[in-house]
Amino acid sequence: MTDLAQIKDKVNIVDLISESVPLKKAGRNYKGLCPFHGERSPSFVVSPERQIWHCFGCGKGGDVFTFLMELDRLEFPEALKILADRAGIKLESRPALSGQQALREKLLAMHHLSQELYSYLLVKHSVASHARDYLKERGVTSAIIKSFSLGYAPESWDTLYKFLHKKGFDDTILEKSGLLIRGNRGLYDRFRGRVMFALKNYRGETIAFSGRTLIKDAREAKYINSPETPLYTKGDTLFALDVTRDAIRKAGYAVITEGEFDAISSFHSGVANVVAIKGSALTEAQVKLLKRFTERIVLALDQDAAGDAASRRGIEIADSEGMEIKVAVGFSGKDPDEVARENPGLWKKSVEEAVPYFDFVINSAFSRFDSKEAFGKKKISEEILPTLVKISNSIVQAHYLKLVSQRLSISEEKLIEALGQTRLKDRRPQKDPAEKPPEKI
Repeated sequence: MTDLAQIKDKVNIVDLISESVPLKKAGRNYKGLCPFHGERSPSFVVSPERQIWHCFGCGKGGDVFTFLMELDRLEFPEALKILADRAGIKLESRPALSGQQALREKLLAMHHLSQELYSYLLVKHSVASHARDYLKERGVTSAIIKSFSLGYAPESWDTLYKFLHKKGFDDTILEKSGLLIRGNRGLYDRFRGRVMFALKNYRGETIAFSGRTLIKDAREAKYINSPETPLYTKGDTLFALDVTRDAIRKAGYAVITEGEFDAISSFHSGVANVVAIKGSALTEAQVKLLKRFTERIVLALDQDAAGDAASRRGIEIADSEGMEIKVAVGFSGKDPDEVARENPGLWKKSVEEAVPYFDFVINSAFSRFDSKEAFGKKKISEEILPTLVKISNSIVQAHYLKLVSQRLSISEEKLIEALGQTRLKDRRPQKDPAEKPPEKI
């Protein structure tokens, strides 16, 4: 039996696809929403008997290899290696990699080794004793350190450089990794004197790092991150998804936080269905990645983020993808990390009692302006309508328009008219502020 045949025999296609696409039994087959094009009713079918998949919407189909290649934009040799490792099969031969894939494999190996070094230093070396004390003060246990592959980068210019150089990596590939920086005297370590967070893809491969300084009131940034590389695109990654994806599936929704410690403290407090987006705005790639595991999200971001244009854009994307969006509101004034550590019960309650996003926006506006005064009505409508105009479902939009009209004591007709004006304003091309008016002749 060939390597390919053995892999197909040992890797159950339903189990593999179920890790990324929620499937339901449909007779002898399984059905779900296609991950390769937007759809509201399932046309994606998996046959366990024939070990194949096919989408009747976009026409794509194939076996376990083509699914993985299509899902993660992989070449066949890489998909072959991933599935062989999954099946526990040692490949007798392997197709040649393209230059890009060969580079990617070297970078993955380099990041894996770097993560092992950082983890070893944090757990076992005296150079990281103050880092261990810091994490202990924040309630981070040994089990959490292991689960999230936390580490420590020593206050040295060349610890990682020397380590990777001894492993056979030359300066050219080291510079491409983003782990080193080129200075006047050559390459030096990007991360120094920091607690290290391994940033992984959903399969658990380390693709980048984030490092937090241990110096209070430091002049340098509190956090620094890997630059974008052939492995890592910031807006494509969700911290902790490799650890929490099963908890997300079980809970039926994902809690979205901003930073690594937010996600870690939430996980430790018992709210394990959590990820961090490393910022206040969801990207289209993150939304599509999350949708592989759930269609419901609870935002636990900075309370000011709802009014931020970038945050609204991410929420619009999630809404257009048909996701149910809620906001955790019971921890105002504190961040999730602090609440989860100091009051786990309050954190759980805030998540469980999250309110629909559009209700949150409406309630926030009404709480800050007087809805009985003309000026207050104006400010409330100016804040709410740009959000309501982006609601993709017309029934949901009509529901909120009626609600707002009642609370403002304004007819729905007038509100719909104002909504139309908002829509026109959004479509109008924005004038470049740097653009100068034409000179008079």
